[in-house]
Amino acid sequence: MTNRQQDALELAYRSGYYEAPRQISGEELAEELNISSGTFYQHLRRAHQNLIDAVFQLNLDSGASKQCDEMSTQ
Repeated sequence: MTNRQQDALELAYRSGYYEAPRQISGEELAEELNISSGTFYQHLRRAHQNLIDAVFQLNLDSGASKQCDEMSTQ
C-alpha cells in the first residue's frame, strides 16, 4: 500500500467515513487532502483492494481457502 493510499484510508477511518451514517463525505476528505474527489476514491479503492488481497492471502496460507471452496460447492 502506498503512503497516499494509507493516508486516505486512515483519514477516512479516523474521520467517521465508515460510520453509519457517514460523518464525512469523500469529497470533504479529498478537500482535506488537497486532492480531487476522484483521486481520493481511487486511493481508497486501491487501499481496500490491498487489504482484501492481504486477507485472502492469509486465508490461502492457513488453508481457509479450502473451506470456502467446500462451502461454494454445497
